[in-house]
Amino acid sequence: MRKNIWTSLFLTGALALGLLTGCSNKKVIYDIDHTQSTQSGMKSDGGFGLAQFADAETWKESWKATNAAGDTYDISISADISVPEVDQMSVVEVKEAEMDEAFKKQIIEGLFPEETVYNNDADHWPKERVQQQIEKLEEELKQMKQNKESFDEEDYNQSIKALDDEIKKYTAQLSSAPSDYQPVEEYRGSSYLIEHDGIFYRIEFDETNYGAFCMKTVHMEPDDYQTLCPDELKEKDWHWYEGEESTEENKCSLTKQEAQAVAERALSAMNLTDMVLEETLPLVWGGNISGDDGIGIENEKVTDGWKFSYGMGIEGVSFRQYGTENDYRFDEFYESMAKGEDYMYSMNSGIALSIMDEGVIGMELCCPIEITSVTKDVELLSMENIQTIMRNELTEHIDQYPSLESVNYYTNMELIYFRIRDEEKKGYYSYVPVWRLSVQFEDEDGNQQMERAVLVNAIDGGVIYLQDEF
Repeated sequence: MRKNIWTSLFLTGALALGLLTGCSNKKVIYDIDHTQSTQSGMKSDGGFGLAQFADAETWKESWKATNAAGDTYDISISADISVPEVDQMSVVEVKEAEMDEAFKKQIIEGLFPEETVYNNDADHWPKERVQQQIEKLEEELKQMKQNKESFDEEDYNQSIKALDDEIKKYTAQLSSAPSDYQPVEEYRGSSYLIEHDGIFYRIEFDETNYGAFCMKTVHMEPDDYQTLCPDELKEKDWHWYEGEESTEENKCSLTKQEAQAVAERALSAMNLTDMVLEETLPLVWGGNISGDDGIGIENEKVTDGWKFSYGMGIEGVSFRQYGTENDYRFDEFYESMAKGEDYMYSMNSGIALSIMDEGVIGMELCCPIEITSVTKDVELLSMENIQTIMRNELTEHIDQYPSLESVNYYTNMELIYFRIRDEEKKGYYSYVPVWRLSVQFEDEDGNQQMERAVLVNAIDGGVIYLQDEF
């Protein structure tokens, strides 16, 4: 639900209504866009910059809370306080990017402004490519029949039928297939092929649903990895590349700074300018030889290139650096599909670009969004007021933050950007300054985990519940 941002910006500092505890007495206000907000009625006593939080380092406090059933819980806060390394924060209005013809043209012709673009959807494949697909499917069918005993009978029969149907489809297509790839006239497909400096690249646009979430992606890679892999790997059967730490000499003639300039020129050409650099890694190529059992052996790696990861953001702050839906470990968003609700757009908005001497050779663009407006230097509630709101929220609504431990403890208090959805306009959101109180820890696999997030709008003091936003 999108809270009442614009009314809040106008009224914050002018209201002197006293603190209303928890959610039970919250006011409901509607702004000019008919979007709903639950506010705490707290006056500001804060300021417009983050300098007001310069002395805030830790929050230590303990107390007891009793739920409606009469059960008593210990609440223990020993939280490190952190804020972004910026002077101010903003309210950023965004919308999902549409995977329409204009967007595809923007991406493809931004990367390859002077090249011919070819249809690469299966319906447009030339005869040679169709024949290769038939042969590939026939080999898969052969292997499956040879290993019939390894499959469940029902799964085996379904898979055999599916392969047979695919072979028949492509065999029928073969007679009418063109002799070569066809140049695009309109960007209505999902897969495209471009030749640049003698190397073919494949660009694919996809929209995938997982759980209750939707992800839109654009993926670009060499059509044949062998044409770009380092010479040392040319004789290998399988090739791949990834950004990873490496102590080996980088064979790429571009310095990290030069490669970053190439990446950022590409972002500009694609009109993806609201990106914040998150990570830079060497580009490591791998190759192996297939053993008799089909499993790769004799792995070898060569460092050649750079990989730059960017997140959508503002003023040097990436929105997704504070977490996406998966980081909140919020199981209810998987269950919402059973309720017939619409898919929610993933918060994982960003791009990774792989750079070699040849230029941009790979790209993964995820969940693109467009900034529609920005309100800068918003006034934020004081630390004292925010902590009072959190204290009352935990006291009055402890059941909203269940814990398997005997003590409901918290380790981190962070000022972040959090995405709030527009209740009236699907696909529109606001990134808003929000204080997050949570417990964070490493699991047994060494992955950082977060639980029991208490979220409070830093502008108006409204408590944000995950189930409203996810």
